[in-house]
Amino acid sequence: PAEILAENQAKYAEARSNDKHRPDGTQFNDEEPLHEPVIEKIKDMVAEMPPEAAQIDELIDSIEPKSYQKNDMFDIGGEYAQMPIFDPVDTAIEEETPKNLNDKLKSGLKIGLNDRLSFIKHLFNGSTEDYNRVLSQLSTFQTSDEAKKFVQTMVKPDYNQWEGKEAQEEKFISIIDAKFGA
Repeated sequence: PAEILAENQAKYAEARSNDKHRPDGTQFNDEEPLHEPVIEKIKDMVAEMPPEAAQIDELIDSIEPKSYQKNDMFDIGGEYAQMPIFDPVDTAIEEETPKNLNDKLKSGLKIGLNDRLSFIKHLFNGSTEDYNRVLSQLSTFQTSDEAKKFVQTMVKPDYNQWEGKEAQEEKFISIIDAKFGA
């Protein structure tokens, strides 16, 4: 056991001295610089430039720029002595009373939680989507007669004319009447 331990330690020391890998497994080399001298590269590139590049530079330098006088002082802001012309604005503002939440709630269908659950279960066969769709359509009507006609012709036929559910039907129609003030 002592011989094996000494042998393993020797192998470890040798491997450690020859190790050129990082702990993550990538290799590294300390002998090469990490950056290249950029200035030397630029000097090499300038030395390698063709001679016609110098001629092009001379030609560009020989071109004289045109003399141009910028004269747009009044084009940008106009004349400051002139007053701007505004269109007259009607100052009479119609007073519109903004609808608050209470006003909005008063105008809609007033259905309590118990009635809502009863209507969904009995009149709409448990379909909340159908119930909400019908209420949305009822809110678009202007009169109680239009709403009742819609219920009689479009809604009831889809649900077996609400047979045996007359109590819930009467309550539903009375809520529609209350919405329109009938």
